[in-house]
Amino acid sequence: MAEFLSIGAAAFLLGVAVSTLRRWEKESRFFSDFRTPGGHRRYALEKLLALCGRSTADEQRRTICYARVS
Repeated sequence: MAEFLSIGAAAFLLGVAVSTLRRWEKESRFFSDFRTPGGHRRYALEKLLALCGRSTADEQRRTICYARVS
């Protein structure tokens, strides 16, 4: 089953402001998948991850730590 995110969560995932997603929709650049009966935008997680160049299979993450001691 597809997972849907709110506009705030989608903006956080993409690294942009909520107002940017609203503007992109107004400019017909990017569309929400649907709106709730209350008018709230919902975005498909798979679509957002594809836009970022990632997938849900990217479970393996690499952590890099840098420390400099004077």
